[in-house]
Amino acid sequence: MLFRAPFLALVSILCMLTLGCGDWDAGNDAHGDIFSRRFHYYYMDVCRYDSFGPYDCSGVGTLSSPMNIALRIEYDGYATLNLDGERFYYNARDYAHDFDVEYGDYYYQFYESDGSMTLYEDGYEAIYVDERVGEAYYYYRDLY
Repeated sequence: MLFRAPFLALVSILCMLTLGCGDWDAGNDAHGDIFSRRFHYYYMDVCRYDSFGPYDCSGVGTLSSPMNIALRIEYDGYATLNLDGERFYYNARDYAHDFDVEYGDYYYQFYESDGSMTLYEDGYEAIYVDERVGEAYYYYRDLY
């Protein structure tokens, strides 16, 4: 619903045509935030996805323009997720915060009716799973 690749591509194109989407800041820890970071992703991999996880990936490629994601979590649990200038708001029951033992970092996972967005705290990777079309989109800051 929210994080469709065509939608994100359209937002990116609109941002480029209007010379940017502004410099929205995720916030500042001095303002009552418990987590506030902004990440820029330059690489993406698309995989088919089912209940067993990702498979048949296309291979990591360079994005034509960076994907910008900002996340702010307030002390009261409210979250603001900014995807290339488009803001989404969540209360604490609409997302999860947990530790991924295999990856070795904490992550936030935001749920929608037909997908989810996972953002690791170190910002190295962001993952959108579109269950409606059976695809997973992996966004990376750097190549391995």
